[in-house]
Amino acid sequence: MFKRFLRVALFLGCLLTTNISYASGINIFIPEQVFVNKAQLTLGDIAEIIGADNAKVETLKKVNLGSAPSPGSRMVLNNELLGMRISAASLNYNDVTWYIPDNITIIAKSQTISGQELLVTAQNYIKSNIPQAITDYTIENVNLPQDLLIREGTVTLKPVLPYGVRYNAPTNVFINVMVDDVLVKKVELRFNVKRYEQVVVLTNPLMPNQIITGADLAIVRMDISKIPQGYINDINKIIGKVVLRVLAAETVLNTGMLYNPIIINKASTVEIVYQNNGIEVRAVGTALQDGREGEMIRVQNEVSKKIISGLVLDKNTVLIKGR
Repeated sequence: MFKRFLRVALFLGCLLTTNISYASGINIFIPEQVFVNKAQLTLGDIAEIIGADNAKVETLKKVNLGSAPSPGSRMVLNNELLGMRISAASLNYNDVTWYIPDNITIIAKSQTISGQELLVTAQNYIKSNIPQAITDYTIENVNLPQDLLIREGTVTLKPVLPYGVRYNAPTNVFINVMVDDVLVKKVELRFNVKRYEQVVVLTNPLMPNQIITGADLAIVRMDISKIPQGYINDINKIIGKVVLRVLAAETVLNTGMLYNPIIINKASTVEIVYQNNGIEVRAVGTALQDGREGEMIRVQNEVSKKIISGLVLDKNTVLIKGR
């Protein structure tokens, strides 16, 4: 039951310097139990304030009572504590009549956002940021978010990828939890995003300068975050190539390992083709080093004995272009 002001005059005495009549000025009614939906409390959140002086009523409604309980929890405000918080506003309460219970229970309204909803929101956001050309991938959560208890209102979940989607390190997603367009919580989730591709691996060991055949190769689905850049997806790009060192079976081949086979041997006779400004001259020469297609090697003109560098075109021809 409500008690008249005289009942609580001891704790509110510091606010009043004269006797108060029920009928005069402004009346403030506070129930024994109040539901709130704010982080900071004002007198207007827990009380009904009635009076003819509208300006004074509005001022009283804004009196700060401190922090509200967290969503879903409650707190008890007794007369003494209420009096201390009201007195801090330094207002004139001479024309105010108070109707206050001994204890006021303040309960914060709440709603629950499930951890599963946060998880799905983050996963979908990661998917939306993976290029459409990438179709084979997995998303595994590192941490499982807990359910969130937040204040009532319209909820919006706004995910952010501060560092983008990463395939060789954890991908971080921050979810800004908004209630009525106000940020109330920020949740961090971490995921392992793995991207898979079909890559070429060896089925047999290879020796240096051994020409690779289709029987030496296989296509395997692999997590590309665990293999060096330069991996190859097409077997046809490897057949006929050689390597310069011993490679074990199941090795993932990459472009840095592969070379064209030697097609011109040192001391072999070659045709030297010299091109300059539309003029072409051919001569017989000798290769001074081994050469692969597309490599530059030194050759010697058999007639002039001049040594010059040229581009290996095929097993018989070295091209020299004029400037």
